[in-house]
Amino acid sequence: MKIEHTKGTESSVTKNTKSDVRRTFLKRATAGAVLTSLPTHSVWGAVCSVSGAMSGNLSGIQRHKDCEKPSFPNPGRSPGTWKNLVEFNSTKLHGVFLKAPGPGGPKADKELNDAKRQCLMQHIRDVSKLGSSKLIRNSRSDLVNSSFVRNVYDALDSNGGGNGSLEFNLAAVWLNCYFGLYNKNWEGKRIKASAKVEQLVAWIVTQENAGLDSNLLESDYNFNDGTTEYSLDSCDTLTIPAP
Repeated sequence: MKIEHTKGTESSVTKNTKSDVRRTFLKRATAGAVLTSLPTHSVWGAVCSVSGAMSGNLSGIQRHKDCEKPSFPNPGRSPGTWKNLVEFNSTKLHGVFLKAPGPGGPKADKELNDAKRQCLMQHIRDVSKLGSSKLIRNSRSDLVNSSFVRNVYDALDSNGGGNGSLEFNLAAVWLNCYFGLYNKNWEGKRIKASAKVEQLVAWIVTQENAGLDSNLLESDYNFNDGTTEYSLDSCDTLTIPAP
């Protein structure tokens, strides 16, 4: 799989060749993986059905030549931005989380605002590290092999290198879903975040198995300076004890 940059979008999407993707973690029909447990076409919406892609016949290929990729309605943020936030680099925090305090303001407020920013970044880190925060749930293990980095935090920590480059991007997709950048209705929903990642991986697998183009552009991820009004009461109401 090849990921190309589109002018005007955040540039930290990582690259991987199609042969690298096949070699690292995608399960293929030609390798003997039977993806029978994927949801039906009606569940996935416009995402390609796996049965046609695995049929290996001309009708199956024709049926998938105009397959629709999963789409994201609003702009999100790149994996590089999320990696900075989970590592407590607050440079872009207020740009992403509109309700988070910015770095400016009166000197008297600086300590409290810094504490609130640290609190929110700790929350982002905690969410990404939770065992339930998986790019691909156990029930979707038919899509990938054991080398796939499943946990969101570990995928970000892969830094886009080696086998982790696609997971690095998918971690950003997951976090953009969970924190409501792509769609406010998805905010705080781990299952929805994983489901959207699974749809994208299923599309790649389906295209690969049908011998079709599985290239992803940066625009497919919509990593383009998205924002969210997500907030956390425990951080918003934080106080600093008087000396």
